[in-house]
Amino acid sequence: MTRKESLATMMGIGHLPYAQGTVASFTVLIESYLVYTLLSWLSIPSQGLWMGVLYGISCLTWSWITVWAADEMIETYGPDPSALVSDEAAGMSFVISVMFLLGEFYGDALQMKGWITIALAVCFFRVYDITKPLGIRRLERLSGGNGILLDDLAAAFAAIATTVALMIASTMI
Repeated sequence: MTRKESLATMMGIGHLPYAQGTVASFTVLIESYLVYTLLSWLSIPSQGLWMGVLYGISCLTWSWITVWAADEMIETYGPDPSALVSDEAAGMSFVISVMFLLGEFYGDALQMKGWITIALAVCFFRVYDITKPLGIRRLERLSGGNGILLDDLAAAFAAIATTVALMIASTMI
């Protein structure tokens, strides 16, 4: 396995026989919980802000890996290879980053409930990433890594918007 393939498959998660994207997504979620626990244990102030920044950087890193490795992965596995799961990691990191930042700055106003709200957004992300509604599927048609990445980032954005809309609606009831 090349270095590109190792990173793009998240050290082999992409080679699982089924549900590679879901396993990769939940791996990032579990990792984020462990990072948050570590920040809590270290008594780091403004944990939501730090999580937002760390997972924003994670999103950028996974996005770069996806675009960087895509041509090699496409050449080996065909168009939109299921083994390439770094795009799911980028989308999940985007969801986690934005949800923590929203929770940090607007949590009370949006009735954000911490990990419950993040888990809801993660579930919406997986649904939108799998079903690709709202024109998300059209983004896959872009060439190479751009198409592979942008559909996941669009699914993440839709998941965040849906979760925020539900939080706002819950304050009106």
